[in-house]
Amino acid sequence: MLRALGLITAKTPKTLAHNLRVHFWEGLSFDAGYSLVNPSVMLPSLAIVLLRRAGGMESHENRAGVLFTVLFAVAFGIFPLAASFLSQGLRRKLPLSIWITVWQRVPWFAGALILALWAQSRPLLALAGIYAAWALYAVATGLIVPLWQHLIAVTVPVGLRGRLFGYIGFFARILAWLLL
Repeated sequence: MLRALGLITAKTPKTLAHNLRVHFWEGLSFDAGYSLVNPSVMLPSLAIVLLRRAGGMESHENRAGVLFTVLFAVAFGIFPLAASFLSQGLRRKLPLSIWITVWQRVPWFAGALILALWAQSRPLLALAGIYAAWALYAVATGLIVPLWQHLIAVTVPVGLRGRLFGYIGFFARILAWLLL
């Protein structure tokens, strides 16, 4: 597929071709999932639904939605800045990137499990668990951003980055649309 898009040619070195394939498919899967379940839209709504299930908590609905917004704003603003100072001096960034990426994906599964177990019987406990899971996601995402951008800068030539990300975004939205 990348050959048909012009990202890989017969003259592309094997290492670069491999890096482009990895970045493309990883980006496609992440972007498609994010298009289907956008946390900035879904989580405040989920908080309201869980508070209504708990009963007697209607006065806290707005605060619960705002808390997710604040959580993401702080985590996505402060953690990349702190992580850039921490990761700048690392000689080998890939092992740390892989470790953080795992912890970035765990909250998606933890959130689904939390909702399956507690959304009906204990909605407030489910809400607290969702906040904890997404706090972990926000922290991990904030930490991975500088490392991931460094890895992209090292592995994907400047002339291909724009096209690569353009194709990732385009095909991710098509995939998300097809999945709906």
